[in-house]
Amino acid sequence: MDKGNLFYHYYDILFSTKDYAGEINAVLALCRACGLERPARILDVGCGTANHALTLADRGMDVTAFDTDPLMAALAKEKVKASGHAHIRCTEGPPSALGAKFDLVIALFHVVTYIREEKELDEFLAGVRSCLGQGGLFIFDFWNGTGVKKSPPGEKITEAVDGRDRVICHLTSQCEFKRDLVTLDYHIRLVDEKGRETAAEHYPLEQKLWTIDQIYKSLRKAKLEVIRMCWPYDPAVEARKDDWKVMLVCRGVS
Repeated sequence: MDKGNLFYHYYDILFSTKDYAGEINAVLALCRACGLERPARILDVGCGTANHALTLADRGMDVTAFDTDPLMAALAKEKVKASGHAHIRCTEGPPSALGAKFDLVIALFHVVTYIREEKELDEFLAGVRSCLGQGGLFIFDFWNGTGVKKSPPGEKITEAVDGRDRVICHLTSQCEFKRDLVTLDYHIRLVDEKGRETAAEHYPLEQKLWTIDQIYKSLRKAKLEVIRMCWPYDPAVEARKDDWKVMLVCRGVS
């Protein structure tokens, strides 16, 4: 195995406790609460390995999945092909170039925190707006910089078994608050049944600490209005400006 690809190869194992079905239930509940009873066409931006997209497709919804990371996009395409779903497609080009309109656009698992510059964020949100059909919704979550700075992330160790190998991931973080950045460092090791290390990788991911005010500013530029601000995947709990994570439901305006 290519030692530079451990993070991608074991991604689904490392995040196996993530409740994708529950998260989609919450997203669809938000849709209903905001007047969208059942979205027929859905765009999943930053789809990762397509777990959210496949969950939606399992419910008979038409989904287009997209990710800018070529390795993630390849994994998503492989999983979608293996699933045999007729209701899901992976696109390699930017969604705004599809010329299609969607009832729902999602960007889950804090996709926007991988966007580093204000101009890039503006362009991203403008692209989302161009994909929304009449009455369509955009739902996304993100790390709130104000909350993260008050309570910085710590470290976590995750272990899982894959065949005869044990996968050990030691997640640490480095905060650069002057630059509004947090780097998540995934230190991944494979250990065989005899306790010998067979592969190792250090995989860093930078997170931009956008504040709620900065996100709102870019949304206004893109002609997107916020109609609901809640705790991620808990529509009943209204988010506060100092919460660590925030989920927004947006609608296009003229």
